[in-house]
Amino acid sequence: MNTTNQIQLSVSSEEIYNSPTLTSFFHKKRVEKLVKIARTVDGQKVLEIGCDDMFLYHLLKKNYEIYVGLDVGKYGNGLSCAMQNKSNCGWQTAEVIQGQAELLPFENESFDTVFSFETIEHVDDEETTITEITRVLRPGGTLFISVPIEFGLKILLKFLLRGKGGYTFSELVKAGICCKPNKVKRSLHKGYDYRQTIKRLKNNNMKISKVLRHPFHWLPACLNQGVTILAEKY
Repeated sequence: MNTTNQIQLSVSSEEIYNSPTLTSFFHKKRVEKLVKIARTVDGQKVLEIGCDDMFLYHLLKKNYEIYVGLDVGKYGNGLSCAMQNKSNCGWQTAEVIQGQAELLPFENESFDTVFSFETIEHVDDEETTITEITRVLRPGGTLFISVPIEFGLKILLKFLLRGKGGYTFSELVKAGICCKPNKVKRSLHKGYDYRQTIKRLKNNNMKISKVLRHPFHWLPACLNQGVTILAEKY
């Protein structure tokens, strides 16, 4: 396993940082933007949902009072890498916990900030996850998430470059052309719609302060790969 600045990378991080593909290039550019924005977010008590190998914590290079990385530990080797990184790097203010986003093992209003990057689209119950996030956030706290766009050009490109990509022709029309992924049966990314996530956040006392499309914010969502969302609990 390769390392980056003495950090043990998980399999998924390896694919992002050590792959020469165009997809990897855009992933790295997106992470750079996420880190830049995340550094401006105030808060000394931070929870990261879907922490994987804790590479984000390493990149942020901020002195938090407490930074808790939570991961379900079902996919790949991220959780074991995170625990190894905490030990090897001597991270005093970081904690690594195995757990589910739908049942966060924390008291109400425990955190100033919650990060969740490329995770919400994977959870089994998004509604419950968002309810749990708002429960553990203090009033005025910030949620910063990154999620994929699973409709429009991206879906059509998946079809052209990878075959059907798990889509039937009918689903391809609904998600790729009509931009209605909610009409597609959910399976991991497939059928996910970030616009529904925004609605759920608003229904859970969260004020949306910023939605940034990437890699090209000036293009409409149907021509982009993902979005980052900043929200504040009121």
